[in-house]
Amino acid sequence: MARKNISKIDKDIQAAEKKVEELRAERREAEENFYKEIGKLFAKKEFLKDESLSFEDLISRLKKEVKDTQLELKSQSKPTENAPQNSNEFTQ
Repeated sequence: MARKNISKIDKDIQAAEKKVEELRAERREAEENFYKEIGKLFAKKEFLKDESLSFEDLISRLKKEVKDTQLELKSQSKPTENAPQNSNEFTQ
């Protein structure tokens, strides 16, 4: 009797794992669709601001902005070399 219960539990686990994977795939697809929609709206906004803008120019501009933002965030998270490492340096 216990063996049947274990077998049933194993089957239920397999079914649940399959369902989880299906839900993860569905989520990835939904997320991708949101990114596409955001991209379309952003591009539309930029093209309304500058009608002479090409797709290549827009992509190049966005890549540069992303890179600049990453560098800015990275530099903000690191202490500067001239900043005191110990708060007692100025009190002595």
